Amino acid sequence: MKLVYFLLFFSLLMTSRVFSQSDSDAEAQKLQVEGIITNSDDDPMIGAIVQVYQGTKLFGTYPVDLKGKYSFELPLNNDYNIVVSAQKVAQKKFMISTRGIPPERAATKFRAISASISLFEKMEGIDYSILNQPLQKFLYKSEKSDFDYDEAYNEQMRDGLERLKALEEAARNKKKELEANYANAIKNGDKAFQKKDWATAKANYTKAKDLKPLENYPKDQLAQIEIILKDQDALNKKLEADKAAADKAIADKAAADKAAADKAKADAEAAKLAKEKADKAAADKLAADKAKADKELADKQLADAKAKNDADAAKLAKEKADKEKAAADKLAADKAAADKELADAKAKADAEAAKLAKEKADKAKADKEAADAKAKNDADAAKLAKEKAVADKLAADKELA
Repeated sequence: MKLVYFLLFFSLLMTSRVFSQSDSDAEAQKLQVEGIITNSDDDPMIGAIVQVYQGTKLFGTYPVDLKGKYSFELPLNNDYNIVVSAQKVAQKKFMISTRGIPPERAATKFRAISASISLFEKMEGIDYSILNQPLQKFLYKSEKSDFDYDEAYNEQMRDGLERLKALEEAARNKKKELEANYANAIKNGDKAFQKKDWATAKANYTKAKDLKPLENYPKDQLAQIEIILKDQDALNKKLEADKAAADKAIADKAAADKAAADKAKADAEAAKLAKEKADKAAADKLAADKAKADKELADKQLADAKAKNDADAAKLAKEKADKEKAAADKLAADKAAADKELADAKAKADAEAAKLAKEKADKAKADKEAADAKAKNDADAAKLAKEKAVADKLAADKELA
C-alpha cells in the first residue's frame, strides 16, 4: 500500500471577518471562534474534534462537519486551552484569553477568531514535545479594541516550529526513500512471484518486510510462498515416488519379459532338443530297420547261395551218378580214374562249400558285431543327449531363479 507522506507544519490563520457592531447591549457578548481542520492534502479532516478546556476542566467538545468546519462561543473573563485532535495524527493546541476587556467594550460584538489548522500524521523519530505547548495565543488588545494573536509568543515559537519543520522534512525524505525501496521490493517480489521465481520473490518480500515490519502484504506473500514451496516439495516427493514406482514397474516388466523370453528360449531349445532326439530316434530306428533288412537280405542271399550250391551239388551228384552209370557201362577201366576224378571234384566242391559256409559265418559274425557296436553307440548317444537336456534344463532353471 502506498503511503502518503506528510509534512508537519503549523498553520493558524487570523482572518479579519468583520461583523457590524450593534448598539450597546445590556449583557456582555461572547467571543465567536471558528475555523477549518484539514489534513496534509488540504482536504477536510473528517473525524477531527475540537476540545475546549478551562484549566483542566472540559468546557465543551466540538466535532467538525463534513467540510471540516467547527465553531463555538466563549464567555468572557476566562482562559481557554483548545486541543485539536484526530486519530493517527499529532494533536495541536492554541490558547485564548478573554480577560482584560473594558466593561463598555464587553457589551459589543467582537470579530470572530478564525483558527484553521492542518493536522499531519505523527512520524517516528520526531520530537513532538513542542506540540505539548499552545502553538498560538489569542488575547484582547486594547490598542485594537479587539482580539488578535500574541506576536511576541508567536516569535518565541517560530524557531521551535522551524526545527520541527526541518526534522519533518528530513523524516519525510527518509520515509520517501523507504517507501520507494519498499515499493521497489514489492514490485520485484510480485514480478518474481508471477514468474514463480520463489527465491527472488522471498528475498524481495523479506526486504520489504524488514523495511516496513507492520505491513501485512509482504508477510502474507512470504506465508503464501512457504505454502507453495511445501506443496511443491510434497508434489516433488510424490512425483519422485511415482517415478520410482513407475521405474520399478518398468524394471519388473522388463524382468518378467526377460524371464518369459528366457523361458520361451529354453522351451524352444527343449523343443529343438526333443525334435533332435525324436529325429535321432527315427534315424536310429531307420538304421536298425535297414540293418535288419540288410541282414535278412544277406541271410536270404546266403540261403539262396546254399540252395543253389545244394542244387548244383545235387545236379552234380546226379550227373555223376549218370556219368558213373554211363562210365561203368562204357569203360570199367576208366572207373578208378573216374572215381578219383569224382572224388577230387567232390573234395573240391566240399572245400568250396566249407569255404562258403565259413565266409557266411564270418560275415554274420561281423554284421552282428557291427550291429551291436552301432546299438551301443546309439544308446551312448541317447544317454549323452538325455544328460545334456537335463543339464541345460538345470542351467535354465538356475538362470531363471
